[in-house]
Amino acid sequence: MKMRGSSSNRPKEGIFQLLISDIFFLAGVFRKRGARMSKKVGLTHPQWALLTAATSGTRTVPQIARRLGLSRQNVQRNADQLVKRGLGVYSKNPDHQRSPFFLPTADGEATLNRLEQVAQHSRIEFMASHQVANEDLQVAQRVLRELRNYVDPQNSEVPG
Repeated sequence: MKMRGSSSNRPKEGIFQLLISDIFFLAGVFRKRGARMSKKVGLTHPQWALLTAATSGTRTVPQIARRLGLSRQNVQRNADQLVKRGLGVYSKNPDHQRSPFFLPTADGEATLNRLEQVAQHSRIEFMASHQVANEDLQVAQRVLRELRNYVDPQNSEVPG
C-alpha cells in the first residue's frame, strides 16, 4: 500500500507527523460520510456516536462524553434529543442520583441496526473500489490500536 508522503529514509518523527496528519484528514472525511449516512435514518452523526457508545455498556452521559472525547454538555443535549424522540432513555444510577445511565430503547437499537446496514453497504462499496490488502488493514488497525492504548489506556477498549 503506497501512502502519501511516505519514505523509507524519513526519520521516525517525520513519519509519525505524517500519520497524525493523515488521521486528522481521514477523521474529517469519515465524519462527513458518517453525517450523510446517519441522515438517511434521521440521526445526526453525534447522535449515532452516542447511541453506539451507549450500546457497549451501561454508562452515564459524562462517561459517554469522556469516551467520545466530547463535552458533557454536547452529549447531554444529544441524549435529551434522543430521549424526546423515544430512541433513548435515562435509567436510575444507584451510585449517583444526579447522573443517570443513558440507554438506547428498542427503537434506538432498531435505528442503529438500520444505520449499520447503511454503513456496511458503504464499507463494502469502498473496499470493492480500492485495492487494499487485508494484511495491510490488519497492520494499520494494530498500529492505531497500539497508539490509542498508549495515549489513553483507560478509554482504549474497542469492541471487536
